[in-house]
Amino acid sequence: MDVTLRSEHKLKTLAAQAQTLYEQAELLRDENKAITKIQKQQTEEMNDKTMFVRTAHNTVMDIRKAVRYTEEDCLQMSDSLRFDT
Repeated sequence: MDVTLRSEHKLKTLAAQAQTLYEQAELLRDENKAITKIQKQQTEEMNDKTMFVRTAHNTVMDIRKAVRYTEEDCLQMSDSLRFDT
């Protein structure tokens, strides 16, 4: 009889531990899903910011080219005016 009681107690203990482990696994799974979602959002934000920086860089480079060409045109105009007079 004593063995039966110990076995039943052990069974209840193991069942409670199994339930606790199941609940912990569920919590970890939910946390993992939340972390994955956050990582995905951060990756999207980083990609957006990278695209913004690239666009800004290209715009600056285009502006620099335009300024350089304008300066060259001004110098050419200045030279042509100087030779005309």
